[in-house]
Amino acid sequence: MRSSGGVGLATYGNWKTSSAFGDSNPGSCAGCTHFGELEAESAVAEMTLGRIEGEHIIRILEESKGKLGGPNGAAARLGSHRTTLQSKLRKRGIGLQKYRAG
Repeated sequence: MRSSGGVGLATYGNWKTSSAFGDSNPGSCAGCTHFGELEAESAVAEMTLGRIEGEHIIRILEESKGKLGGPNGAAARLGSHRTTLQSKLRKRGIGLQKYRAG
């Protein structure tokens, strides 16, 4: 939801609603199909970039069996340096033991 600068006026995607006119539900206009889009936007908003990156790192760690370095390691597959990946893992509190084989 973005504020358009007006009092009680908010923009949802490509349409506007105003609480000044008694719209308690942003999708309350007759024949409105935007309410489903708002629910989808809300779900996407819950997936932050950091969370998406973290889930992607975990998926690559699983596929590389916890190996970080080398041409087939997780860092190379993610397009980063091994030390950068180690830093991201430390920041997120992700340990490698559960991804390593053996």
